[in-house]
Amino acid sequence: MIKRFILFLIFMQVGFFVFCQSKISGKAAFAPSQTMRINTYDDLISYKITTIKTVEIDKTGNFEFELNFRSPVYLFFEINFINGQVLIEPDKNYKLEFSVDSIYINPTEITVSEVPMWVEILEPKSNNLMSFVVDVEETIENFLSSDNNFSKIYYARSVETLQLLKTILDQKFGYINNPYFKIYMHYRFAQVDFIQRSKMTTELYADYLTDIEIYYNNLAYMQFFNEFFTRYIQSANSNIPKNKLDELINETGSYFELLDYLGKDPLLVNEMIRELVLIKNLSEMYNIIGTNQSNIILLLLKLAETTKFEEHRKIANNMIEFLVKQSVGNIPVAKNLKDLSGNTISIDKYRGKPLYIQFFSVDCSDCIAEMFAIQKVKKDFEGKIEFISVSMDINTTKLYHFVNRFPQFDWPILSFGNNYEWVKSFDIHAFPAQVLLDAEGKIIQYPAMLASEELSRFLYAYFMEDYRPKPVYIPGMSGERPKPQQE
Repeated sequence: MIKRFILFLIFMQVGFFVFCQSKISGKAAFAPSQTMRINTYDDLISYKITTIKTVEIDKTGNFEFELNFRSPVYLFFEINFINGQVLIEPDKNYKLEFSVDSIYINPTEITVSEVPMWVEILEPKSNNLMSFVVDVEETIENFLSSDNNFSKIYYARSVETLQLLKTILDQKFGYINNPYFKIYMHYRFAQVDFIQRSKMTTELYADYLTDIEIYYNNLAYMQFFNEFFTRYIQSANSNIPKNKLDELINETGSYFELLDYLGKDPLLVNEMIRELVLIKNLSEMYNIIGTNQSNIILLLLKLAETTKFEEHRKIANNMIEFLVKQSVGNIPVAKNLKDLSGNTISIDKYRGKPLYIQFFSVDCSDCIAEMFAIQKVKKDFEGKIEFISVSMDINTTKLYHFVNRFPQFDWPILSFGNNYEWVKSFDIHAFPAQVLLDAEGKIIQYPAMLASEELSRFLYAYFMEDYRPKPVYIPGMSGERPKPQQE
């Protein structure tokens, strides 16, 4: 009976730490009656951002919602195309205030851009994790930018200067007992140490990565991890013969042999680190000319299927999604757009011929210049290819006036219809942007060539010479699925 009671207490404690609720409220005075999307990193290797909640802002600009999570998390707040972020802790309540620079008259109508939304934590006002993180970042930045300290560390390899920074950090932040912050500060210092000792791989590994837990959700730890192991298995720092590596990845695609082979490197003996490095390095090799992209996908798929670590399964699957979503042969998630009358227009309507999609804003002069170039390409390839332009403008009235102003653009000009997830899938950050699909709706090229540059030459080759880019195998696509080599 006592044993059962103890087990019950343990279960309750575990449950408490796994599921902690936080109430988050605040005000976004510039965005009354708007919808806000709450996003976060799904993992810190692929850096996939996922939407975990949508919240309606009331007509006075106030909002309130609750979240359950088990460790500190970065939240990204998106209102249309503007966003801001904050680091919050579980089991704490927060009151926030959002603002945008006053130079923007209608900030909720801003199209894709780098306009920041400022997030201020009103409660808890002090001693919150976000304020500690901001303070340590400012301390390190100020130190490196003063008294020529960066040059002393990077060029002169001054151990004294590096030690001075550590002393400053310890004196200023040593009293803070927050576990996340202690790890964060340690690995932010490690990143500076890496600047000085970048070629001392074994020593750095021993100081920061040997027999230490992997802190998957700590941003500073994962930044150090990612920097330390960037292209590691291909580098001179690794003890991995490159000819054999090329054979295992690009020719045989033998996953277990590859994993075992990498384990002979002293820094990759730890199975957890070895799998993470393999996920990261395979993704970095994906777009190198000569790489067998289908084998990369199959190796990652095999890792996801066989790993003992649930976090690695998620990261591998996220990386597969990231790599293939813009690859030749992939079919983008079909979304419905809107015409000027508000009618729904399906992308599938344009199947049967290749389709060139231009993403634009009515305020983008380069986009308009491209449209004149599209006009010429459309005439040259009349009947062989379809063109559509998709406006990213929130204010559809602006699009209506734009279409009336340029009647010579005689192809469908549509609105993205607030399909933010569809836009996000193309990772669009600036205009003009474009994608070229084949007659079946599969990607031929992304980002596609500009109409003002090489598009005509590419299309001549595509149609006249029957040129077809080689598709990449994508798990779950239609057709016969290649079988991984038997291990």
